Amino acid sequence: LFTSIIPNLIVPGVNTAIQNTSAKLIYIVNVMTKYGETQNFQCSDFVRNLESFMGRTLDAVIYNNSRPDQALCDLYAIQKSEFVIIRAAAASRLCFLRASTPILERQSWTFILY
Repeated sequence: LFTSIIPNLIVPGVNTAIQNTSAKLIYIVNVMTKYGETQNFQCSDFVRNLESFMGRTLDAVIYNNSRPDQALCDLYAIQKSEFVIIRAAAASRLCFLRASTPILERQSWTFILY
């Protein structure tokens, strides 16, 4: 979030264009946190921070509703990353459209790419 999306919002003109667009803004929330950047973040923290930097609310938020396998969580734990928690009450206040879906597919992979 802070090293991928938000830096683009500080480029002159980008934030203004986003604020003035009639396009729908949709954000897909990370499945895992990143140590030193988003540790202890819940879904609502990602959304609040992004909206704060954009200066407008998102039109839709897509978030994962299934926990990764424990083996995968254990691999992420080595990097001090954690599963992003979705609190139903907080998620329901995020925006007018929410999509709760099992984003993760059961495949034989070692890390989720992001």
